[in-house]
Amino acid sequence: MSGTDEPVDLDPAEMRRIVAEAQKISADEVRRARRAAERVQRLQEVTGALSKTMTTDGIVDVILDQVAGAFQAAAGVVVLVAANGEMVEVRGTFGYPAEALEGWRSFPLAAQVPLSEAIRESRTIVVASQERFAVVYPELRGAMRGRALVAVPICVEGRCRGAIGFSFADERNFPKDDIAFLESLGQQCGQALERNRLFENEKNARAAAEAAHMQLQFLAEASDVLSQSLDYATTLRDVARLAVPRLCDWCTVEVLEADGTTRSLGIEHVDPGKVEMATELRARWPVDPNAATGVPHVLRTGKPELYHEITDETLQLAAQSEEHLAAIRALGLTSAMILPLVARGRTLGAITMISAESGQLFDEEDLVFAMDLARRAAMSVDNARLYQERTYVARTLQRSLLPPRLPLIPGIEIATRYRPAREGSEVGGDFYDVFQDGFNGWAFVMGDVQGKGAEAAALTGLARHSLRATAMLQPRPSAALSALNDVLLQDDTERFCTVAYVRVQELDGVFTLTSASGGHPMPIKVSPDGTLESIGVDGTLIGCFPDFSVENTETTLAPGDSIVLYTDGVVDQRSTEGLGEEGLMRVMREASGSDAETMARLIEEAVIEKEEGLPLDDVAIMVFRVMGQA
Repeated sequence: MSGTDEPVDLDPAEMRRIVAEAQKISADEVRRARRAAERVQRLQEVTGALSKTMTTDGIVDVILDQVAGAFQAAAGVVVLVAANGEMVEVRGTFGYPAEALEGWRSFPLAAQVPLSEAIRESRTIVVASQERFAVVYPELRGAMRGRALVAVPICVEGRCRGAIGFSFADERNFPKDDIAFLESLGQQCGQALERNRLFENEKNARAAAEAAHMQLQFLAEASDVLSQSLDYATTLRDVARLAVPRLCDWCTVEVLEADGTTRSLGIEHVDPGKVEMATELRARWPVDPNAATGVPHVLRTGKPELYHEITDETLQLAAQSEEHLAAIRALGLTSAMILPLVARGRTLGAITMISAESGQLFDEEDLVFAMDLARRAAMSVDNARLYQERTYVARTLQRSLLPPRLPLIPGIEIATRYRPAREGSEVGGDFYDVFQDGFNGWAFVMGDVQGKGAEAAALTGLARHSLRATAMLQPRPSAALSALNDVLLQDDTERFCTVAYVRVQELDGVFTLTSASGGHPMPIKVSPDGTLESIGVDGTLIGCFPDFSVENTETTLAPGDSIVLYTDGVVDQRSTEGLGEEGLMRVMREASGSDAETMARLIEEAVIEKEEGLPLDDVAIMVFRVMGQA
């Protein structure tokens, strides 16, 4: 056996030492392995708990609960970077007395403190003792809680969103595996926060899309309401009813009158009892028209006002007395918007939207949306007012083109009807006239001028006055119509008209009728027995041709005979159910023997019934009847 194979004799004490060392190494490895397994298990538990929460507060609670127990920390804090990127906000703590947190609910990211430093530098900050803390952070001398601390950044995808800080009662060193475990927790926390951010973004985007859809749907409904009526007061009340409770709990509407005063169109609330209470409150304490805020100020400036939160101080400033203050406090108002109704540079009124029971607090986005509604409402109000003014002017002008009153003619009764087409917002071209000529006769005129509006009105006035002037010089209807044709040709209006001219003269109790028609429906004689007779022959349109031709037709009127003059709007059949000539003949036969007023009324009613309330064209009717027994 070689020398190297010879057994080595060891001292028994040395042998015991070697065995003990081997056992110690084995025990340390077992402890390290056990700690590693515990950390893996703890990390899995934290990961599982984080996966079950979708809120920031829930994530913070998981970190503080799970990690504090694992490291026996005396105190802990989780901070997150604020939305402005310049401040750090405390989102959760444990173990810190309330006075220790005073002044530290938020602090600058640039502050020289461990948590800010961990975020800025994206690394774990370890301070193993108070002495070390005093050296590294001299400005915070005496502020450290416990004898050691660690600040771990919360990072995801290279961006730090916050930090986790723990304080310990004893001084300690942190092995690399402890630091690695804490940094793994920071990464898990960062991923959870990022998942929560994405979830919140998706939820907010979905909510914003739903809100935008609801707003568009509301605006569509409001636009439909605004287009349904030309009565702006009714329209605005309908909009206020539409707004409650979808946009607000209360809605009021005020409009400016022509004299500068304000008129309230009403108050809307889902509870009629509260509407009555608010109406009484407004009656007892009227709004000061010179107030520096509120509706008067909005009406003066045309600028909206937003009261994000109505505080008690706000109410005190608005109250006129203690009793008034108590009354408005009882309404429970929380937020308000006052929106001017501005159209074409003019402030027409204001809409006030108030929240109360819902607790909603209006913001700038609500104001933008509400102003869109207010602009639409203002344009509707302005259009309605313009239409009403236009209609008023048209009707006033129309009345000036018709005789203000019918003359009293011995032995003859007269009735007339005039209805403009649709809403009568333009001056119609139909006209009639009754006047005495220069030869002891009476002229009955029915005419229809081409077109509508100001030009038609001018031509109507020209035709009426020309016929009256000619009648003073020439008794024959044909001569009067011929003179009118010359006037229109010389005037170069490029417009024409049709006229039926009937002259009636009484001699020894006998009424003689002379008729001429320039392109107009001819007069109809209605006998008491229902016999109908068209009087005259067609003539040339007036104002079209120099070669003008009309003929006079004479007939005698017996007692009870009626003459019906009308424009083509009476027999218009542009709709499927127009009266038509046959319908007119039927009505006249049925009304034969009745007085002039009755016959005119029955003809008008028949036209309106066939046209479902509003004629498609202007309608003019004249009936005159020879009184006495047939």
